[in-house]
Amino acid sequence: MTFNIFMYTIYSKLEMIYVLKKYLLDYRKKLKDAVNDLKHLKTFYKQIPNILTSTRILSPFIIIPLAMTGNIVGTVIAASLIASTDFFDGLIARKLNITSELGRELDAVSDKFFASALIIPLILQSPIFLANIFFEGMIATTNLKAKIKRLEPKTIFIGKVKTFSLSISLILGYLNLFIPLDSSLVIGSIISTITLECITTASYIIINSNKEIEIKDKEEYKLISDVLNNNLDKNNKTKSKDNVINKENGFYNTFENNKVNKAENTYKKLVLKKDIKKPRV
Repeated sequence: MTFNIFMYTIYSKLEMIYVLKKYLLDYRKKLKDAVNDLKHLKTFYKQIPNILTSTRILSPFIIIPLAMTGNIVGTVIAASLIASTDFFDGLIARKLNITSELGRELDAVSDKFFASALIIPLILQSPIFLANIFFEGMIATTNLKAKIKRLEPKTIFIGKVKTFSLSISLILGYLNLFIPLDSSLVIGSIISTITLECITTASYIIINSNKEIEIKDKEEYKLISDVLNNNLDKNNKTKSKDNVINKENGFYNTFENNKVNKAENTYKKLVLKKDIKKPRV
């Protein structure tokens, strides 16, 4: 039993690597198509929203040096101009009807880079901002894993509230550089944002887990339906069970046998719960 669990864990990790590789290849193809659009005047306009979005990815290389050298005015101007791209990229994409999957992915990534560029200079003033960096990284990692698993993560309401709270904390942090504010106001805003970030992270984990379970249940239900409706060749079904003894690849045999057994057990549970009716055999 322990060996089966161990081998199934290895299989899951290998499957994760395979899906990640496929995701990166798809992403590479999208970038290649975007570069090809930029090479031609007729298609150049399609990438204008993505160019605006990409400026937020470069924001740490502009905002952080300005802030570290004490150029507060330059920092505020640069941050304001770069922040405006978050409005204009979506507006232009919708007006020209050139929204794309690449644009949505770049938008999510660029927002994290921009938030980090704004937070890092404030860490020198209030080290508690480190917690915001940590939890923003947790949210990004959670959604990246969901994206790799093809769970199609979407922004949730609490996530929007969190983003608004983070914006307020950043505004107060930068205002504090010009006009000394009550420290309890700034710290309170940061703690509120951290709380919302924790709730958002937990919410994304729960939602993604439920989606993963739902996908697995659909796959198991399809397998059950195929078996009970004799859509699978009886000889293949027998051969699949015999493979446990006869085939040399023990890992493959163990996994296939466990899948059939799991499907049968799941069907029994569903029948007991009266969630499905037994199809005619």
